[in-house]
Amino acid sequence: MTKLFPRLLSASLLIGGACAINAQIAIGTLDSSDGSLVVGNFTTKTFNLNEAAVSNWDSPAPVPGKGVYDNTYFATVYKFSSLSMVSTSNINFINRSNGSPVVFLIQGNAVIDGNINLSANGNLPGPGGFRGGLFGSLTILGSAGGGPGGGQPNLTSGLNAGAGSYATLGSRTNTLSAVSGPVYGNDRVIPLIGGSGGGAHQSVNGYGGGGAFLLVVRGTLTLNGTIVANGGIDNFQSTGAGSGGAVRIICDQLNGVGSVTAFCTTNVGTGNVGGQGRIRIERNSGTLSGAGTFPPPSYGTAGAVAKLWPDSTDPSLKVHTVGVLGVPADPLGGMNAPDIEITNEGPFNVVVHATNVPTDSSWSVVLKSGPRNGPYIETPMTLSSGNQSFSVWSASLTFAEGLRTLQARAFKL
Repeated sequence: MTKLFPRLLSASLLIGGACAINAQIAIGTLDSSDGSLVVGNFTTKTFNLNEAAVSNWDSPAPVPGKGVYDNTYFATVYKFSSLSMVSTSNINFINRSNGSPVVFLIQGNAVIDGNINLSANGNLPGPGGFRGGLFGSLTILGSAGGGPGGGQPNLTSGLNAGAGSYATLGSRTNTLSAVSGPVYGNDRVIPLIGGSGGGAHQSVNGYGGGGAFLLVVRGTLTLNGTIVANGGIDNFQSTGAGSGGAVRIICDQLNGVGSVTAFCTTNVGTGNVGGQGRIRIERNSGTLSGAGTFPPPSYGTAGAVAKLWPDSTDPSLKVHTVGVLGVPADPLGGMNAPDIEITNEGPFNVVVHATNVPTDSSWSVVLKSGPRNGPYIETPMTLSSGNQSFSVWSASLTFAEGLRTLQARAFKL
C-alpha cells in the first residue's frame, strides 16, 4: 500500500519598486485581536500554532492570543497591538501539523530585547521549515531530508548523508557525501518558506531546516535581542545537517544592536554544513548597528503599504491529482497520516496546475518523489495544456509500497 503526501510549493518572480515613505505603514485592517504581547523577566512564551483557528489572515482572531491560520497563504498569523520583550525573555513555537510559517503583525511599536527562536530542534524543523530525513536500519535506507533543498540519505557503506540547501548549497567538506538538494527561493523571501532538512543515515535521523518568520511592525522596531531561524546542527558525522531558514522584517523605522541569523553551524570534525538561509529587511529609515546578523540580509524600502503575500500574478504550483484521486486543499505533507491513500503501484498520471509559469520552454516544472526509505527522484513534467496564465503539467510515476511525499517545483532555466 502506498500513501502519498502531496504538498503545495510555489515559485515566485518579483519585480517592483519602492513606494512613498509614510509615518506608519499599512498592514491590512487595523486589527489587534491578539492583544498586546508582553514577555517579562525570565519568561518563555510558547505559541502552539495548532491552536490558531482557520480563517482569513485579515480577520480577527476568535480567541485572543491564539491567532489565525490562513490556508490560502499557508501562514499562521498573529495580530498584536504592540510587542515588548526584555533581555531575559524568550518566544518559542510548537509547529502546526502542516508545518506553516509564522507571521507577527504589530499595529504599533515593537521592542525585542529577548530572543525569538524558530530554529530546528534535532530532526524537527522550525515552523515553516522542513524535517530532516528519517533513519532506516542496518539493511534499509533512511529517507531524504524534506523540502525543495533536502539532502539525500546515505546510499552505500562509507557514504554520508547530504546536507540541506536553501540560499546556498549544503556541503560536507571533509568526507564523501550524498548530494544536497538545489538552491531555491529569492532575495525578497516571497513566498515565505523555510529551510530544508538533511538526509538521514541508516541509523540516525537527519536534521531539520530552520523556520520561516515574517515580522511586520507598523511603527518602530527596536531590536537589541535576537531572532534565530537556524538549521539543525550535525552531531553525528554520517547524517545531514539542515539548512538555515528565513526571516523577513518590515517596519517603518528600525534601530538597535541586535542580530538576526538563519544559517547552520557545524561541529568541529564533521565538516557537515547546511546551506545558508535568507534574511530580508525592509524599512523606511534606520538600520541595525549590531554585527551578528548572518547571512548578510537583502534590503529594501517598506514604503507606505507592506507587501505581505505573493501577488496574483506571481508563479505558483499545486499538485492537483494522483491518478483519479484529488489532493486536499491543505495537505499535511508529513510522514504520519496520509493525504492520499492508494492500493496499487500504478503507474499513475500525476497532474500539477501552474499559474503564471511561462510555457515557452524558458521554465521547467519538476516533480519530486521522496519515499520513506531511499533517495528522492526528480521527474521532469510535460506541458499538457494551457498558457502562461494557467497551465496543466503531468508526469507518470510508479510507486512501490510504503510512504512517500510529492512536491512540485518550477524554476527558470
